[in-house]
Amino acid sequence: MHDAFVRLSRRETPVSGDLVAYVFASVRNAALDQLRRRARAPEPLDSVFDDQAPRQESSEAGYIEDERERLVRDAVEQLPDAQRQTVVMKVYGGLTFQQIAEAFGEPLSTVSSRYQRALEALRKPLEVVA
Repeated sequence: MHDAFVRLSRRETPVSGDLVAYVFASVRNAALDQLRRRARAPEPLDSVFDDQAPRQESSEAGYIEDERERLVRDAVEQLPDAQRQTVVMKVYGGLTFQQIAEAFGEPLSTVSSRYQRALEALRKPLEVVA
């Protein structure tokens, strides 16, 4: 994230379009650059889920919630990269489809259909969670 914000602060021309989508795209691109430099597989999405409020581990409800979170995380990690990134940006990042489309540089219809395919792919493994 640091690299993305340094790039943004050094930018000479103002950002055109949605600033939130631009920042997400910038962070995404910086992360991809770093992964290419390291030449290794992307890390699990644990950091996305770690921001959730802490729960009491000892209670049965806390255990069930932790297990549900693990199942969701595992299912999301199994999605193809573009679908996973779209779901994370939409659900956990709170971006609109338009913002995601701008971040990816793709048509709105592509992002929307990708999200729908991701939800379909998640439906079966997460039936147990519901």
